[in-house]
Amino acid sequence: MGITRLDLPFERLPAPLPMWRARVDRAQWLAAAGSVAQSGGRLVAVWGSEKLGSDSNFRRKLESDPNFSISAAYGAERGLYCVELPLDGSQAQYPDLAHLFPCAARMQRAVSDLLGVQAEGAEDHRPWLNHGAWPADWRPLRRAGSSEPAPQPLQDYPFVRVEGDGVHEIPVGPVHAGIIEPGHFRFSVVGETVLRLKARLWYVHKGIEGLAA
Repeated sequence: MGITRLDLPFERLPAPLPMWRARVDRAQWLAAAGSVAQSGGRLVAVWGSEKLGSDSNFRRKLESDPNFSISAAYGAERGLYCVELPLDGSQAQYPDLAHLFPCAARMQRAVSDLLGVQAEGAEDHRPWLNHGAWPADWRPLRRAGSSEPAPQPLQDYPFVRVEGDGVHEIPVGPVHAGIIEPGHFRFSVVGETVLRLKARLWYVHKGIEGLAA
């Protein structure tokens, strides 16, 4: 797997497992993803972050000009390789990875919901974590949006309806009588036969990290 053949400035991280990290530019961001994809590696995670600072002047500067980065972790060669792409606060966008790793699409949608950082060229911009509990323009992991927003009115969402004689729609969740993760399910059934199931998951991802900070 040829990610290290790109001559990126990887540094070994002090971790119990073999892990490396490198800061890259836009061209290197795509080159690293392409190299891993071509050599049979896998995408482990995509996440975004906003730089924090304790100095009051530094914090005021960041609030007026946010400083974001997008990161990706790849399972390749003999360990985990993380690449970080700094983003311009005035245009927090980064090259899309979904054409190389389809699973990146949902991770990128989650980054958009929580931080407002967009994948440039992505085809799917639907919300992934925002189920209507917070305003469409509110980003839980931005410091400017770390305070709890006002409660939102209940919103319905589009889904494929099944209609016909004997068809019943059974809603379940998102609160369950057990310890499973919250999820809302719509079962379209005829008798005991399930014709279609619509699932909405990820209710536990709601920006707790921002509230804790």
